[in-house]
Amino acid sequence: MTTDDYIKKIAESLKLPMRTEFLNRNYLQEVVAIVNTIITNPIYNNSQTINSTDVEFTDYTFGAKKIVTERAETTDTNGDTLVEVQFGSNYRISQILFDIYYPKANEDSYFHYTKISALRHIIKGQLKLKPLISNENYDEFRTFYEDHNILGYFHNKDYDGTLMKDALMKEIYAFCLALKTGLSKESEDSLWRSFADNGNGVRIEFEVKTQHPDFRKIFYKDKKLDTRDLVINRIQFITKNLYEREFYIPGISKIGAFYLPGMYKIENEVRFVLKKHTDEYDFKYADDRGYLILPFKNDYAEFKIKKIKFGENCNTETKQELRQLIKDNGYSEEIIEE
Repeated sequence: MTTDDYIKKIAESLKLPMRTEFLNRNYLQEVVAIVNTIITNPIYNNSQTINSTDVEFTDYTFGAKKIVTERAETTDTNGDTLVEVQFGSNYRISQILFDIYYPKANEDSYFHYTKISALRHIIKGQLKLKPLISNENYDEFRTFYEDHNILGYFHNKDYDGTLMKDALMKEIYAFCLALKTGLSKESEDSLWRSFADNGNGVRIEFEVKTQHPDFRKIFYKDKKLDTRDLVINRIQFITKNLYEREFYIPGISKIGAFYLPGMYKIENEVRFVLKKHTDEYDFKYADDRGYLILPFKNDYAEFKIKKIKFGENCNTETKQELRQLIKDNGYSEEIIEE
């Protein structure tokens, strides 16, 4: 390599960081104002905003600002001080986008439709959270990423050769409930059929006390929806076309866990989700059977059974058996909804 070639190579390598520094110095306030205009559009029912301390340009992206999450000093054998720094992300923009797509669940109680075999487990004070991979045939996960043109998960592989899509769906666990508000007779009938053994199961009403960030309502994508109107796509269009940067959202790997095709809207669903690897909370329960078992009172929430309703197809013998089961586990018959 000649001296001139070397100088050109160095000059080219400096262009990108110089451009990034220029964008952060001269255009950060501008892009913040544009993003705030987008996310506070009345169609998104949101008044939250970001500021210039929440986001930044990098050489390839615009999005959540990198922040120091841990700093440790050690001394080596020569007596020199070594500083180890760990970085995370400012989650402000992610939190706002999650709230726009998936408002937090805040009702007093929720319904859970299930089989009698599951009730035998639940009545002992334990919840079973299945990984999303078990629902893959229901268009879990895929719909969000296709609608937002985030397709790397479907082509790229993890370190062990597993498709990233599958690896992520195996580490995202969900417990599904139905909102009581807006639950029509048609929806109820469908839930009894689909999840409560065609009316041979039960409906459990749960009170849920939690500040967990991943207890949210499902977003159902209407067929008529123009995906260009999705808030992330609007921001991505701006960052790519004006600033030549991809829009970066920390936590994007779990954002698809709450996004479903409109055909499932009849389920009126909310989800309590746990993800193995996230900066927002510690994952404290082991998966040794392909699913998680959580006690009603756990590190993320407290669940309480308020009522149990038997399906209309439960026969007299089954109802008597269930009444005894409820009594044997310390509950009063008053929780039985006739």
